[in-house]
Amino acid sequence: MQEQFSKSDILTKDMDDTKLKIIKYEEEIVMLKEEVSKTKDSNKDLSSKLVDIKRQLKLLDDQHTKLKGTYKPRLDETKNHQSEIVKEIKNLREDSAMLPEMFRELVSQN
Repeated sequence: MQEQFSKSDILTKDMDDTKLKIIKYEEEIVMLKEEVSKTKDSNKDLSSKLVDIKRQLKLLDDQHTKLKGTYKPRLDETKNHQSEIVKEIKNLREDSAMLPEMFRELVSQN
């Protein structure tokens, strides 16, 4: 009888070990489910941010196209006019520097 009791104790101990393992695995499953849930939430947030960034990229690309197509040619044209104006101002300064000498010559001739 003693031997059978011993076998029963062993079976009970094995069952207790198995129950502990099951509890441990159930806790691990709960933790993994929480991690999966957090990962899904994070993925949703990142997807939302990606949509926002793509929208911003589209807006910036449209603005760049507008600047490149409309304002850049106007800017180049303005630069050309500006350089022409600078040349004319230089010519006027050179001419105005010669005026006093021309007046002196006219006065001396009269």
